[in-house]
Amino acid sequence: MLNFNDEGHINPHDAAKWASSIAKEWGTINCQKKVKAQGLPGPAWLFDCSGHGGYIMVASAFNVPEPLHKFAADGIAVWDKKWVETYGKPYNGITVFVFEEDCDWAIFEVTYPDVARWRICHREKEWAKNPVIIDMFTGKESVLDEKRTLLAKERLKNTEEIKKLIQERLESARKSITKNAP
Repeated sequence: MLNFNDEGHINPHDAAKWASSIAKEWGTINCQKKVKAQGLPGPAWLFDCSGHGGYIMVASAFNVPEPLHKFAADGIAVWDKKWVETYGKPYNGITVFVFEEDCDWAIFEVTYPDVARWRICHREKEWAKNPVIIDMFTGKESVLDEKRTLLAKERLKNTEEIKKLIQERLESARKSITKNAP
């Protein structure tokens, strides 16, 4: 059961559970990261699953741009608008929007560019943590890629470099959208 407050906003814990239940369609969830970006109409997560992955956002269809309605997992956003207005109001039109990692990620990030910023910064922070590998047989630890770790630490100190990486990611996203357009 989903819980809503008086303003029609879904309980954050319920939104996360709902997103996870949809992500399980991609296989076992290996990782679920909360997207910390400005301007999103609802909470979003980045999922890495055994078979697939991508972004999942729980938001009101009334607040999501119409071109993104086709990504609604339950189809509510593309149903007859009168039906949504009549029956969706008690739930504020809340639904789940799914953006798969193959090409839909690009549409999500171009629509909400701060998500691209979050993705770049998140990636660099993960690398800066000194990822280690533990050998299953010997138990010895080794740094995954020492040079990459140092690069990540330097990038995180340089706001101009981060801005450049964000622009490159958004340009790559635009190319992906053009390439995969019907």
